[in-house]
Amino acid sequence: MRLDRALALAAFFLAATALLSPWWQVTLDDGTFVERFSFRAFQPVEPWTTTWAPWLTGLLAAAAIGLLFLRLAANSHEHEPASWRRDLVVATALLAAAVASCLLWPDTVPSFWGGRTYSSPTGPATTETAMPGLGWWLAGTATILAGLSSWKSRQAQASEGSVDATTK
Repeated sequence: MRLDRALALAAFFLAATALLSPWWQVTLDDGTFVERFSFRAFQPVEPWTTTWAPWLTGLLAAAAIGLLFLRLAANSHEHEPASWRRDLVVATALLAAAVASCLLWPDTVPSFWGGRTYSSPTGPATTETAMPGLGWWLAGTATILAGLSSWKSRQAQASEGSVDATTK
């Protein structure tokens, strides 16, 4: 199996798994009680997320998954190499946009990676932290693998082109 196809297959499986996993996690901790919220790409939950951003994330990831599935199933790296290379770039861009669209998710959370602490005069301080969940990391890894697949595909095309030029 060619390396570019193997990388695209791994990107497909990781992206498909990402759609089923939490994309965003919020933890509230007051020192005695910890409450965790997990949000998925197709389950927007107010007030922690906007209503449309998770759907956008899910649709972008689903489009990339569909494109990778069609190209892998059609064995396009052999039959349509130009379309294979083009669609690997498109799938990489869609996955990158899906990962980046998580920045649109937090509505009341202060920052993408960090958190904040609330002081209460009657009780303990509450710390709120927000982190990307497993889906975000899987989609990010799928983006990297799809990009590597595209790069390897272009390298294979370049080496095939130089072999053809020397044999003519």
